[in-house]
Amino acid sequence: MKRHVLMILTATVLLLPTLAGAQFTSFAGSVSVDMVQAEPGQSFEVNVRIVGNDLAIAGMQLPLKYNSPHLTLDSVSYTTSLKPGGMSAISLIDNASDSVAISFYPNYNVFPVTTMPDSEGILATMHFTLSGLAPVGTIAIDSIYHGNSPIVWSGIGFSDALGEELKLPAAFIPGQITVQMPTGVDDESDGQLLPNRFEMAQNYPNPFNPTTVIEFALPTAGLATLEVFNVLGQKTAVLLDQRMPAGVHQVEFDAASSPSGIYFYRLSTKDKSLTKKMILIK
Repeated sequence: MKRHVLMILTATVLLLPTLAGAQFTSFAGSVSVDMVQAEPGQSFEVNVRIVGNDLAIAGMQLPLKYNSPHLTLDSVSYTTSLKPGGMSAISLIDNASDSVAISFYPNYNVFPVTTMPDSEGILATMHFTLSGLAPVGTIAIDSIYHGNSPIVWSGIGFSDALGEELKLPAAFIPGQITVQMPTGVDDESDGQLLPNRFEMAQNYPNPFNPTTVIEFALPTAGLATLEVFNVLGQKTAVLLDQRMPAGVHQVEFDAASSPSGIYFYRLSTKDKSLTKKMILIK
């Protein structure tokens, strides 16, 4: 009977984002996401931690969001985490929506189930890559779902060993990535930090209405053309067609006179071109 209840409860944890109106009790554990510093083009790790835990954790879900078109979540690992061998983990990464859902669940065929009783430690390690076009600033890593009161915390939840109750952490502390430019200057750069490759970022914001910004990097000076096309392949705008110096550049696209829909923007130089999709919603 307890095993059946635990299976139902763990399934509830995995479906927790839909339970916005549910009321659950809390436990003493606090979940936090690390604050790290990174440079454009760098790959790095961000840990999710728990402290002050007094619960024998049998299952959990942590849905997180990282709002930046310059940030890509490559993978989630558990090699240094508190997850015991008898517990499984799933990480559902969706870089299109800048989100990830990290879940732990027990082996249903063994009872009593394996639990995670540790008071503090790492729950998961997220491996990110920052675009070489990322501007200086901060990127928040926060919980996707919040309730309407301090008691309700829809989206983040833990199941206990008996599978009789779903519990919420006493607190959640968002993380932050601080993007900073390199402080060192290469002797051959003559004091200038230039991109080392041809690159174009996803427009931001996207979807947009009616303006959006397109950022690109040119490792060498030369003629650059930036054009916009509709889904029929018809050219609707020429945003840039001139010689540009090496470096990182931004161009604003104003689509006030264009209808809603999917568009493509293409950056071309003498020997290379890049194309990306954007969505205009009015």
